[in-house]
Amino acid sequence: MQNETCISFDYKTLCTKELSQDLYYKNGITDKLLILKKKDYYIIHPNLVFEIVPTPFIICEVVIDDKSFDITEYLKPFYIKNNIILTRPFIIYLLYTFLDIQLSIDDNYSIKYIDTNANIKIIDTDINIYQYTI
Repeated sequence: MQNETCISFDYKTLCTKELSQDLYYKNGITDKLLILKKKDYYIIHPNLVFEIVPTPFIICEVVIDDKSFDITEYLKPFYIKNNIILTRPFIIYLLYTFLDIQLSIDDNYSIKYIDTNANIKIIDTDINIYQYTI
């Protein structure tokens, strides 16, 4: 497929490298976050669907040591049906790539969001494993 780039992000070492598109489609279980960039959107492995969905959040923030980082705008290219976002590897990638913040795999942080139904959710990641499926 044209206009696609496959990215491998090692969330333990914060290394990003470009891969062949075939590896995205054929890759099995991995300890890296695999992302297929298609046009202005990002599809997260193992998702193969490219269907843009409406924004699920009014606001979404990551809180590290009582400092809040609004990630709402950075999430928009990931609003693809079946994408799994807000996992620890995803948050590490997002903060590092878009905000130049280095978060380690063992660091504690919280995620706070208000969804489009005005539901407020706070996830304390030191005690929860969390993911949000679009």
